[in-house]
Amino acid sequence: MSERRESSCKFFQSTSSGRRCVFLSPEEWRLRKDKLIPYCSNGGGGCPLLARYVAMASRLASERRGRRGALF
Repeated sequence: MSERRESSCKFFQSTSSGRRCVFLSPEEWRLRKDKLIPYCSNGGGGCPLLARYVAMASRLASERRGRRGALF
């Protein structure tokens, strides 16, 4: 029988300021960690910070692809 192991979000890392989401400053993490820890412990699933990061990365990738085809 295999047991299910929770996976942490890859952006929930040990830093010199302790374990925190690397998207936030240590000060911001202290203010928001109680609401964000469940997302961090769930591999990032449903995390509003991770969703914002993915949307921004996707938008930037689309813009870069669009520029490659443009003539300058």
